Amino acid sequence: MSTKKLITFIVMTLFMCLLTITPAHAQKSIIGMTTMAIGSSGHVSASAAAEILKQQTGAKVRVIPIAAQMPRVNLLRSGQVQFGFFPGNALYNLQTGIQDFAKIEWGPQPLRVVYQGASYLAPLTTKKHEDINRIADVRGKRVTTLKRKSSYILAQSMWAFGGLTRDDVKQIPVPGYTAQIKALMAGQVDVASYVNPASSILYEAEASPRGIKWLSLPMGDEEAWKRLRSFSPEGAPAVYTIEAPGLKKGETLGCFSHAYAFVAYEDQDPDLVYLLVKTIWENHDRLQAIAKPWKVYTKEIALSTKFPHVFHKGAIRYYKEKGLWTSELEDWNRKQLGIQKKLKDRWEVTLDEALAKKWNPKMLEEEWNKRQMEITGYEVPK
Repeated sequence: MSTKKLITFIVMTLFMCLLTITPAHAQKSIIGMTTMAIGSSGHVSASAAAEILKQQTGAKVRVIPIAAQMPRVNLLRSGQVQFGFFPGNALYNLQTGIQDFAKIEWGPQPLRVVYQGASYLAPLTTKKHEDINRIADVRGKRVTTLKRKSSYILAQSMWAFGGLTRDDVKQIPVPGYTAQIKALMAGQVDVASYVNPASSILYEAEASPRGIKWLSLPMGDEEAWKRLRSFSPEGAPAVYTIEAPGLKKGETLGCFSHAYAFVAYEDQDPDLVYLLVKTIWENHDRLQAIAKPWKVYTKEIALSTKFPHVFHKGAIRYYKEKGLWTSELEDWNRKQLGIQKKLKDRWEVTLDEALAKKWNPKMLEEEWNKRQMEITGYEVPK
């Protein structure tokens, strides 16, 4: 490591410690989890798991909801919380070091899945918009965008499904995920670009005078899915089958699905990870009974390989004990670990070069986008 790189690392580490310092005894006695804002399915899911963990183990568990992504990630990286509950786009960007994390103080992060479920996403409008019935109808309409780049790209992926670009819609910035649903209820936008049907705030939206209406993503439209995944490679087509606001009984919804998972850094205590996975797995029925978002967290998805992430060794230990960890899972996990190692090694070289040549932040991001694409095959949208 170069001298300049070492100095930069030390300065950033000290800066993060000053931002996040807390009493040592608090970190030892409390299990911390950070989630998206209150009203999101992630907060509901994590709160339910935290409550059962308290009941089963007597541990003190603190769930910290934060609307903005970067403060959530900072809490996890600093060690103030042991677990984050992150959607797939944030997790993919973190582990690849792209978009919001293509910065000298970040780069690829060695995150591991502790327990994974799925988030199902589709655009949402209101019943009053009789002229909006499919994504292609969004042309010229007011749509929500979130400030952080990863969320903006996720919105673009939804528009792309309908053959639309960012120039085909009227973009209305909102401060966070739940804010886009509130803006829809207030008539400030015509479409919320991507919404999880399991979000609790949707009951309020459904009961509002304008009502709500989903825009489905048909499973069989291969060209549309190809366009979507060129923006968001971290997920796959899926069908949402659970009863939800805006859906009639028995009605299903074509969605984009990516992971929505408890995650931790690779060096997190494997015994603590094991404990959380064991608690969730062995109380799965209880979780589904007390929190609706858990109904889509099937045990099959927990061990799915359709999302490009790495399992934590504490989770693997539990699955091995239960006889659930197959040779196919082992091969797949090793492949993902190999990709992460290549990204880490390439980032080290890139960072040395950036410091030596005094690249500005934009130059670093552009060069890293090209170099990570050689490993992942993903071209980061501009």
